[in-house]
Amino acid sequence: YWGRDSFISLPGATLVTGHFEEARAILTSFAGFQDLDRSSRFYGRLPNIVKPGSIDYHTTDGTPRWVIALRDYVRYTGDRTVVVELYPNVKASIEGALANFTDASGYLVHADNETWMDARREPDKVAYSPRSTRANDIQALWYAQLRAGAAFARLLDDTAAAERWSRAADRLRDAFARDFVDPATASIADHLDARDVPN
Repeated sequence: YWGRDSFISLPGATLVTGHFEEARAILTSFAGFQDLDRSSRFYGRLPNIVKPGSIDYHTTDGTPRWVIALRDYVRYTGDRTVVVELYPNVKASIEGALANFTDASGYLVHADNETWMDARREPDKVAYSPRSTRANDIQALWYAQLRAGAAFARLLDDTAAAERWSRAADRLRDAFARDFVDPATASIADHLDARDVPN
């Protein structure tokens, strides 16, 4: 299994084509590989790679993309039973990120090779396209994950989570406008580095 690629292609491959059973199977299958060990630094993440004898959680965008794909599936099908089934996974995905992978501004942080631009040079594993610690597309996905999670929480009457995640999304939106957008040109930085410098 490839997590990121599966979730990127899921809407076009299964939803617009009406293959809803396959879409549901993909979403529930990946949920079964989520790291649910609360002591793990990857708690809440879904893997990017699942193969015999190996599961790799070193991707930042795979988990938000799974939540977004779940949101899209529900929009297409109206199947709310899957929300009941997978809401614990959604909750773990957001709470794990908030606990382990967010900074003081609420951004989702990541290593150089944990975005879709993950190619690394051999043998020293240096990223060809270093984008740490906060890439713009990662923040957009994180924002969508928080909003989708809040909608699921409201659907299931988890008011506390819905409010907490909505506040986190609002904070992220405001920080992004402040830190990523150049007011003089309206251009958007690709990422903020570890020194908080936009690049």
